[in-house]
Amino acid sequence: MPQDYLTRNLVGQLHYMLGVTFERQDLARSLRELAEAAQAAPDNDVLFFNLGLIYGRMGRAEDAERAFARAAAIDPRARQGEGNLSVELQSVTID
Repeated sequence: MPQDYLTRNLVGQLHYMLGVTFERQDLARSLRELAEAAQAAPDNDVLFFNLGLIYGRMGRAEDAERAFARAAAIDPRARQGEGNLSVELQSVTID
């Protein structure tokens, strides 16, 4: 795994995009890619917020809550939106 911040985040974003791409076609691969994204960029609050949205859309509420909590832990300013977590989870649904 690359050591510099920028490369780790680019690798994380790549896996995130692959996870989104495979979400409807291959759920197992999608979940593997999303896990790779989290592992590649463990300090990227935006990535974890987006993971929370995707997990919520998949109906994986516990995973979504953990991702949103991780985003808030990385960037305390994100805690301002923490009160909207339940609203965010309710607003994401699987088509």
